[in-house]
Amino acid sequence: MLIPSSAKLSSIFCFVLSSSSKHEKSSIATLYTWAKRCDRFYFVTKLQNTSVDFMMLENFQNIDMLENETVERTFDVLPTISKDFSSYSWFLRATDETIVIMENLRKLVSRLDSYSSQLPIAYAGDVERMYKQHQMISNGAAILFNRQALNQMIIAFANEDNTQVEKCKYDSINDYELIQCLKMVAKIQFANDLGIVKDNLFLSQTILTYKLNEQLQVRISILP
Repeated sequence: MLIPSSAKLSSIFCFVLSSSSKHEKSSIATLYTWAKRCDRFYFVTKLQNTSVDFMMLENFQNIDMLENETVERTFDVLPTISKDFSSYSWFLRATDETIVIMENLRKLVSRLDSYSSQLPIAYAGDVERMYKQHQMISNGAAILFNRQALNQMIIAFANEDNTQVEKCKYDSINDYELIQCLKMVAKIQFANDLGIVKDNLFLSQTILTYKLNEQLQVRISILP
């Protein structure tokens, strides 16, 4: 589906979770490949000895992230991006291990907008399939969600007295658990479940993982 040149494209805000130990390699690769093609992007990381001038999200510049903290850090960031970046329609959470094809991302956003601009919708690629069929977890895969979904997350997870909310925010350690929380607590609808698009527009594992395992032979779909 071609988008008319006069059509207004939805803006995408990307935030990349990273640890300072990765600045000189994977963070640089992320910066100079796909991240700078977002309408706006920030690293959520602690800057240490590096010559690269990263754009870092304010209030998180002194906090380094461990590998098992991506879910908790995601919840920490949501109120900030909701308040400070209110003009953006879509948000992409990723890490500096994530590979994103921006052409796919733009077309995906356009397709989801065409489906509904009012529903709280998210998309997380093959995270659930990899967990259910192959018992493979991911920790920081790309997750796309719209403004309506963000608003519902903020409201749903603000109630610290709710035991389910507390468990989601502080006990969830991988992407599959995060997605279940978004579905059950925040009532987010995922595009995979709605049958709008296939689940291999984002891949949750490293490319090497797919290459080394014959059962996982899959290619990233390219949207027409």
